[in-house]
Amino acid sequence: MASRPTVLVADDDLATRELLTCLLDGRGYAVIAAGSGAEAWAALQAPDAPRLLLLDWYLPDLTGGELCRRLRSDVRLAASYVIILSG
Repeated sequence: MASRPTVLVADDDLATRELLTCLLDGRGYAVIAAGSGAEAWAALQAPDAPRLLLLDWYLPDLTGGELCRRLRSDVRLAASYVIILSG
């Protein structure tokens, strides 16, 4: 069986994380959920880190903008796709 594509959902709002996780899971994606920028960055350090990210712009401790700057400066992650979310 083929593995499901993985998406990282980073949002400090629990209800938003749960909603996005449920929606994406129901459409065949594996979801890694993070409640802060630091959690998201840690998840991206895995060898099989997701290449599609849904990031809240206003994350505590490490903003979506800072995460994007880190992604673009990391040769392994620079080709990731990012969708910025903001309420």
